[in-house]
Amino acid sequence: MAGEINASGGRAIAVVGDVLDDEYIKTLVAKAAEFGQGKIHILVNNAGYTWDGVIHKMTDKQWHTIVDLHGTAPFKIVRQAAPYFRLKDGQPRNIINISSTSGVHGNAGQVNYALAKAGVTGMTKTIAKE
Repeated sequence: MAGEINASGGRAIAVVGDVLDDEYIKTLVAKAAEFGQGKIHILVNNAGYTWDGVIHKMTDKQWHTIVDLHGTAPFKIVRQAAPYFRLKDGQPRNIINISSTSGVHGNAGQVNYALAKAGVTGMTKTIAKE
């Protein structure tokens, strides 16, 4: 996609990696800031998938993978990018965290996903107040 954007006259980069890897998060934020000439104006936490299972059959691996992917990774990305969002230069900045109705209403077979997405909502409200 970045290639198509660049070929059509736009500007884009792709930073491929795993948001569950702390080193990747550091690289991702650094490359985004470099691309933005030392600034980051928009951050979108949208990585995710579900790994469903009813509570009595859900494994620890299913639980931790989805909670880490949808809750911990966005937290770590925002924390890593925080210095770029605290600049006092008058330019607008936005953090967009993608949640789900499962985080509000629950969903059968998705206790891990529902918990993480409810956490995303709470994290987003906290970030806004900070």
